[in-house]
Amino acid sequence: MWTRTPSMHARIARVWPRVRAHIGRIASKRWRKVRGPIGAVQAILLDLGWLPVSAVEWRRPVGDSWEVWQFPDPPPEEQRSEDVFDFSDLLDDLREDLSSSLWAAASSHPFGDCLSQGADLLPARHELRRAVRSGSYDAVGQLVTVVSGGQWPQQRQLDAGYLASPPVPSLRHGPRNPLSQNLGMPV
Repeated sequence: MWTRTPSMHARIARVWPRVRAHIGRIASKRWRKVRGPIGAVQAILLDLGWLPVSAVEWRRPVGDSWEVWQFPDPPPEEQRSEDVFDFSDLLDDLREDLSSSLWAAASSHPFGDCLSQGADLLPARHELRRAVRSGSYDAVGQLVTVVSGGQWPQQRQLDAGYLASPPVPSLRHGPRNPLSQNLGMPV
């Protein structure tokens, strides 16, 4: 959009600091104040730890310093080539930071220990393809539920405030964890 609409640059640059001041720095309340695409871009960058200084300058934390991304103004329409600015490196950095942020959040959830650096999902993908090819859709559902963390035993639901009454303990198998519960294995 930036390279295609140079007529918008001045307006975006003029509005950028006002939007930045409006959404604020408090992460827990930031998304309540977002209105429109400029605010959404700024909120995403702030959530990733980036600093959206202006519409044409974003700063990314790299170790103890900052990597600066600056976007040039595109040339006039008659001088424009196919692509003025290569966004692939910027998108790679955004993708990397987003992935790190999501894995860090996943590691703070129940059964998310050791996920802060990511997880190898290749075995799960192979098993999923095998189950789909063989038509074992129950196994597909179970695998997707377990890998995505969609299982909530009754005790976890109670702890989170989702159940009105405590779970009835199983007399046959004793306490169970979510993985054994979905795969039908005792603890």
